[in-house]
Amino acid sequence: MEPLPRQLQDLSEQAKKTEDVVAAAREGNRARLEAHRQQLHDTWTAAVNRTRQQVDADDAALHLRWSLMRERIKGHFVELQQRSERWRGDPDVTKAERRADQAERDAAEAVDFAVIALDGALEAVVAAVLARADADELAMSSRRAGPAQPPTATCAWPLRRRQDVPPPR
Repeated sequence: MEPLPRQLQDLSEQAKKTEDVVAAAREGNRARLEAHRQQLHDTWTAAVNRTRQQVDADDAALHLRWSLMRERIKGHFVELQQRSERWRGDPDVTKAERRADQAERDAAEAVDFAVIALDGALEAVVAAVLARADADELAMSSRRAGPAQPPTATCAWPLRRRQDVPPPR
């Protein structure tokens, strides 16, 4: 799994891409939207594949739960994409209007889900930072009160996983 600071950087870059997609949608720039659609599909596929390769044996159960969730979500978005592709090119105006309305409802639901997921992710980031700070405070107080303890990661950004902490000197 990527370190949290790297994931946060990726999230920031994704927000910038989102702004570009929104701008293209507002402008009705079909060429940019088509390019974004392909890029987003490729990015999603790469992210799913990368996640599969980053399984840590100690976190197998946790990984399985998140993996199952990702697969369900991916399946839903693949279904939306396939439905959209089937609809393209049908000359019936009434059907096209209904499909556009449905596609807009699907997009609204997807954005709502993304906002909820982002809120949950940010809450997890805050919880991780606070948990690291608590652990560091406990380690510092136990070193002062008792026998020497090996150092732990400091709360300084970027967050580090326990195995990234240098050995005691």
